[in-house]
Amino acid sequence: MNIYRTTRIPPIVCDSAEFDRTDMEQGALDSDLHLNSDDRNCLVGFAEQDHWFAGIMANFGMLCNTQEGWGLVIGGYEPIQLASYNVLDHFNWHIDTLLLSNAPLDRKITVICMLSDPEEFDGGELELRFKSELCQPVLKKGTLIAFPSFISHRVAPVMQGVRHTATLWLTGPKFR
Repeated sequence: MNIYRTTRIPPIVCDSAEFDRTDMEQGALDSDLHLNSDDRNCLVGFAEQDHWFAGIMANFGMLCNTQEGWGLVIGGYEPIQLASYNVLDHFNWHIDTLLLSNAPLDRKITVICMLSDPEEFDGGELELRFKSELCQPVLKKGTLIAFPSFISHRVAPVMQGVRHTATLWLTGPKFR
């Protein structure tokens, strides 16, 4: 199983999304809004549920689900989460689905779009870990990456500049 897949859209498409970052706040670790800057330190905000960019991200996630044979049942998606990682901001190892939650749906596929140029920051690498495989895909501005939400991943600390991303989660019925 390929644990992730990438593609690239023109960076100008990312710029034209014009996401509003004025109401961003410290990111929480789960739906109960637990804050712990040792585990996660970055600013997050959300785009409107019907933002047009979500269609691009969702379509890529669905394509990956089919072509990579993940076979996950998808029924919708959450609003795009915007994240800004400043110097020393990071997100330690985690998965994006809360398997034991009481939520009616589980996150099934994570789709991330890199909104920053590589020259705008140092560090901040996305790393994926599945079984004994550790991957560090190269993400340039406009890169979309999709992976099953149960894949462990992290964002290494940013050492200089600011790293901006948009994340969309495709959702579906609870894992069994």
